[in-house]
Amino acid sequence: MIDALAPVLGLAIAAEFRPGVIANLQVAIRLARALDAVDLVDHDEPAPVFEA
Repeated sequence: MIDALAPVLGLAIAAEFRPGVIANLQVAIRLARALDAVDLVDHDEPAPVFEA
């Protein structure tokens, strides 16, 4: 995936950075799957104020 998309995005990823790129992609995939698992309906709206 990295080899296919990096040139399309105009990125040159050095070999020493590849493990970090892979790790970040794995985290992004886990987060996307968690978000995709949430069942939203048409009337759901974002909260007006974010509080942690």
